[in-house]
Amino acid sequence: MAPAATPSRCSDRPPALDDTYSMIKKAVAVAALIWGSAAFAQCAPGIPSAGNSGCIPPNQPNSPYYQRGADQGAQQPVEPPPIWADRWGAVAVSFKDGRAGAKGQMRSKSDAVNAAIDICHQNGGSECKLVLSYKNQCVAVAQPDGGGVVTTMSAESVDRAGALAIGKCGDASKCHVVYGECSVPQRMK
Repeated sequence: MAPAATPSRCSDRPPALDDTYSMIKKAVAVAALIWGSAAFAQCAPGIPSAGNSGCIPPNQPNSPYYQRGADQGAQQPVEPPPIWADRWGAVAVSFKDGRAGAKGQMRSKSDAVNAAIDICHQNGGSECKLVLSYKNQCVAVAQPDGGGVVTTMSAESVDRAGALAIGKCGDASKCHVVYGECSVPQRMK
């Protein structure tokens, strides 16, 4: 009897075995494609990759995971706006005696008016009357050289109020500012 032929090369395998090898090669190739592309699609640690093909960090506005304000925790808290308290001032004059009184930086209009009238009386005024009250601004009193009727004006600064008072008094060469003060708001918080 003649000896049976033995396969000497791979191509001499039985056909059923060739089909199995072919299927294994195809499966390995498909797996390599799937796992290879998955390896390239993975994002850095802390950046979700599901539905985020660009691996955009979640705190960026164009990320599918972005939530407005979510990244605020890492930033410093925003300070609340300051709270300011109004401050009042007043000027009182006794035209009969030519005496005056003024008071600024008071918490209320009535406190400022009462204080100005009291100061006018302390300065010798017999008929002290309120001529101006102001809030959160400045005042100036101008009078002609040598005495006479005073004029009062309020504005954002003593210089501006003084210029307005002198303009109302008459001429800058004949009038001058005899009093100026500001009652500015006070920061409470």
